[in-house]
Parts: sequence; structure tokens; C-alpha cells
Amino acid sequence: MTTADGAAFTGTISRPVGHAPGVPLPAQLLKTKFEHCASRVMPIAQAERVNAMVQDFDHLASISQLMSALAVPKTAARRKLAPVR
Repeated sequence: MTTADGAAFTGTISRPVGHAPGVPLPAQLLKTKFEHCASRVMPIAQAERVNAMVQDFDHLASISQLMSALAVPKTAARRKLAPVR
């Protein structure tokens, strides 16, 4: 990587975080990653609610609660998505 001031850094990661069997992403990183990805197609508040429901999945009264929470408003579904960087 080269910074704005021209300094260059290199490094190697043998296995990205969260990709090793038995070594999942830390909870906060998983939450951030999910909400970042989901917010591309739904409002962030909705992504936060969905994430909370998934994390507490065993205690949902019905899967229909999660399905309803996943419904994306038509305006959000139609917006053009920016590429992920």
C-alpha cells in the first residue's frame, strides 16, 4: 500500500480474519460487515434490526418475523448500488 505522502508498506496475510475453521470473525467485525453489506439494499436501521434478529434467531417466535424484517422498501430496491471497494 502507498499512502498519500508516498510511504510504501507491504505485508502478507496467510489467511484472512474469519476464514480459518473454528476461528470466526469477532462479533463486532461480523456485525459491521453484515450491516455494511446489507445497507447497500436496505436502510441501515433495517439492517441493524435484521442483524439483531439473526443473532437471536433461536428465540424468534416465527421465521416470518425475520422474513418480514428482510422486506426491502421499493425505493431502496430500485436505487443504483455503488461498487464495493
